[in-house]
Amino acid sequence: MKPLTPKHRGEEVALFRAHVLRPVLFKKMPRGALKAAVTALSQEPFLPPGDEVTRRFAVPTLLRWRRA
Repeated sequence: MKPLTPKHRGEEVALFRAHVLRPVLFKKMPRGALKAAVTALSQEPFLPPGDEVTRRFAVPTLLRWRRA
């Protein structure tokens, strides 16, 4: 399978968010399990596209990305 190559900045951001949320993106989870998994993700550092510094994302941000 060929890797996805973004055509513009919006696609680059969408691919990054999908990468961050991959562990919880396509799973049906009970509310408590989802919150625990997203809380664990919020503790991990990620390197956003175009940045030189890693960042962590808050639980509400990750949940908002998952709903989008």
